[in-house]
Amino acid sequence: MRKICRISGVVMALMLGFCAAALAEAKPYPLPEEIARSTACEVTVDGLIVPVMDTAVNLTRIWTSRPVTTTSPVARFEITGTTLVTVRFVGQSIQTAVVRPLALGFVPTVADDTVSFTLTKPAALTVEINGGQAGAAHLFADA
Repeated sequence: MRKICRISGVVMALMLGFCAAALAEAKPYPLPEEIARSTACEVTVDGLIVPVMDTAVNLTRIWTSRPVTTTSPVARFEITGTTLVTVRFVGQSIQTAVVRPLALGFVPTVADDTVSFTLTKPAALTVEINGGQAGAAHLFADA
């Protein structure tokens, strides 16, 4: 009887795992037509293309009437469940990558010009490459 209960428990756990995987879903948010698409990077979530735009950022953190700014790519999408996020930094040779906030414990995979990682819950993230903040991708995953 105990053996049957253990087997039933294992089968139930596997079924729940498959159901949870089947429920995972990603939904890219579109950009308005007036906003130009970024050419700096390409983002996919579970294989779906996420539109990316560029936004001005002030990396000097000195605020004046005319701050020095640069641009960084921004993408926004919705997730449910565990999803695979990939960020391709067009024309970049990537040696190292960091996904922030570090407290979430992401371990990104780097292959050529692409950074990949698994996202299990909504978060606001920054993907930095080669030890710098300039050009970092800002990702906003909503629920």
